Amino acid sequence: MSALENAIVATVIAGRSFEILAADRAFCGLLGYGIADLRAMSVSDIVDPDDWQRHRGALNGLMSGVESEVRLAMRCLHKDGRTLRLDAGFAAMIDAAGGIVCAVGRFSDISETSALPGRPLKAGDADEIGAVNELAKTLVHELSQPLAAITNTAHLCTRQIESGRLRRDELLDSMNVITVQGRLASEIIHNARMEMVGRRYARDPFDINELVREAIASFSGSARGKNILIGSEFDTSLPIAQGNRAEIHQVISNLIRNGMEALAAIDDRAAKILVSTRRDHGGGIEVSVADTGPGVAPEAAESIFDGGVTTKPGGFGIGLAICRRIVERHGGRIWLDGGHTSGARIRFTIPVFHEPDAF
Repeated sequence: MSALENAIVATVIAGRSFEILAADRAFCGLLGYGIADLRAMSVSDIVDPDDWQRHRGALNGLMSGVESEVRLAMRCLHKDGRTLRLDAGFAAMIDAAGGIVCAVGRFSDISETSALPGRPLKAGDADEIGAVNELAKTLVHELSQPLAAITNTAHLCTRQIESGRLRRDELLDSMNVITVQGRLASEIIHNARMEMVGRRYARDPFDINELVREAIASFSGSARGKNILIGSEFDTSLPIAQGNRAEIHQVISNLIRNGMEALAAIDDRAAKILVSTRRDHGGGIEVSVADTGPGVAPEAAESIFDGGVTTKPGGFGIGLAICRRIVERHGGRIWLDGGHTSGARIRFTIPVFHEPDAF
């Protein structure tokens, strides 16, 4: 079994007090608990008491925003009483407003692996584990937007219900946003699983204009709260696009989110984002996202799509790097439009759908 298969064995999602909110089958199998048991427990219930006390400061720092990610070796308690040595990595999940929603923990069993004397790492293991860590960072980054959209929309519904002002059409719109974002989160996780095991995932025909509408709708609540206007300009004659719908949604959402963060720094003009679609000169479909923010400094223009470049506290600096990876995987390209006179405009292309040749 490779290090990649060993590295991410199990995943758990914990609330701000480290109560267990969800866990995958691997986590249940690793510790011998059913999901119903785990939902009534805290992470502290499955960790050796001495290790919990030793690591509590680092974990509290994670939930208070001091750290964005922590990596720990800890002993965990199996339901049958056995003690397992686990490598645990926790990453904070941050919503669109910058608040910490929960933590994603990923556990790998090192009870009988390289952490023990006499079992050194094999050649290539470090590279594979590094790849897994990058995948985990991607998951944390990409899941934050759909989870934030679900949370914000649900809170908005609650406030409107309590005030007695909620209309049926508004409720249906809100429920649609929650459904779409929940499906997107599920597809992001599915895609990550396929990538982890080296399998190609679905690329299907879809309407790019409809996808842009969905992406914009997921930001409607947070944009209103920040007095940001998100508009759209669609080429209604576009052909059907082809690709992984969830991944292209991620690209559009990342670009809108970056635009909103850039607009937080201006107060001398209207805060606007415009998402446009049109036919690319090369025969594909082009999507652009433009904002009226401060723009990109010339010295940073060459590196904005490189991983690790960030100006945000606690940020991974991977948002635009993820966009480039997704777009290039689809055979397209992404670039900063140097001809945009104010703010920033990023363009990317994706292929159109072609019917398979008949036999």
